[in-house]
Amino acid sequence: RQQERNPDFDYRYFASIHGDFGKIVCLSMGYIHPGGKIKLKSLHGHDESQLLNEFNEVIRSING
Repeated sequence: RQQERNPDFDYRYFASIHGDFGKIVCLSMGYIHPGGKIKLKSLHGHDESQLLNEFNEVIRSING
């Protein structure tokens, strides 16, 4: 029932499934190097903007 909903409970248990309440704190990626070696890379941090910039740098370095 809608009138019985508790906003504090909803935020605590359901906010993670809504993009408006979340942020990126970890990115992991993997690719196969031309020599056949598997490369794995993980990035983590609390600054979402910096994390996405680092991710873009990694992607640019792979694509040349």
